[in-house]
Amino acid sequence: MNWKVKIIQSLESEIVVLNKALETTRIAQREAPSAMESASNTTRSEMERMVTALEIDIDSIKKNIKLMENYMPKYHEINNNGKTLKIILVPDGIGGKKIDDVMLVSENAPIAKNLKI
Repeated sequence: MNWKVKIIQSLESEIVVLNKALETTRIAQREAPSAMESASNTTRSEMERMVTALEIDIDSIKKNIKLMENYMPKYHEINNNGKTLKIILVPDGIGGKKIDDVMLVSENAPIAKNLKI
């Protein structure tokens, strides 16, 4: 199984979800009353902050995809009390996600440091 491709596809699917959220948030931002229309309604400024946050998240994932293009993930299975833990070492910033039953672990995480050969 080509984990590099699978991880990149997972990251790309995250971008698709975030782009949909960004589109919805931009519509809500445009339709929200301005400060001149309603001094007490802060929806527009909240949506502006949400748009910015979503754009930052999308840029971050795009950078992670670039990292993965030049990185070879390392697959490990760890037996722990009869239970098999499947992990893949990935660059910082990509860890913490799960694909199927395999956990993505940052190469600088404590568990990863014990696995490096």
